[in-house]
Amino acid sequence: MKWKVFFYAALAAGSAMAAPETEPVQQVQVNGMIDADEVSYRRLLRGLDAFEKYHALAPLARLHYRLYPVGSEPERPLVAQLRSEQGSTPLELEPDHSFALPRDEAAAAANAVVRLNRKAGHQIWRIDVRTPGLAANQRRLGDLRLECQVNREADLLHGAKTPAYLALNATMDLCTARIGGWLDVAPKPLFGVTMSYGQRHKQLFSDQLYLNAIPAVFRSFYDTELADRTYWVHISDSSWPDDTVLEFDYMTDDPAKEQP
Repeated sequence: MKWKVFFYAALAAGSAMAAPETEPVQQVQVNGMIDADEVSYRRLLRGLDAFEKYHALAPLARLHYRLYPVGSEPERPLVAQLRSEQGSTPLELEPDHSFALPRDEAAAAANAVVRLNRKAGHQIWRIDVRTPGLAANQRRLGDLRLECQVNREADLLHGAKTPAYLALNATMDLCTARIGGWLDVAPKPLFGVTMSYGQRHKQLFSDQLYLNAIPAVFRSFYDTELADRTYWVHISDSSWPDDTVLEFDYMTDDPAKEQP
């Protein structure tokens, strides 16, 4: 376990002014929110570049960026915009609050951001790579490996990165190094996870679930709000091919009815 501790040690509103009574009430726009949640468009584009570079890990997959609420979700619908000083373009959100990132060179040159109608810290941003054809309670190992490569560029893991992590990430591929692992999020609280390829099967133990793979002192750097849904996979273990399937057992029944 010493190498794992070393690895993770390295990884490790304001209100709008009321309008005069003689004027109609104005609708609050995403750009008018103080301390709105936003991420640099160029940063997300770097993730898209990495997705295309390592697409062979998941040739049929698509890349989405996905948003998870922190705490209870407000009643007003979630809105995402690609915004710069030149204007804004709404991004289409899927029912699971994920979106595909369009390429827009003009927006990149204008230092655009993807901005939400939520205050900073009220949404968790995650990378979501998925190959079609799997059940809602299944993931493909190659998809998780590709998520890791995208995150090396987009860097959406919750929390700050230590200088040691930045130094390691600059000098080696942490997704394929012997110690490399990936922390992913299941659709709902987990009871267990099984890896399968042909006749080979492996059950993930409790030390790979619920953030248990992360030393307690470093857990605040991760999405602790989703702890009961997280699992850690040793993705650099090349003895498991990309087509390996991970299947989730949930705390509740009917996993096939859940959104992926």
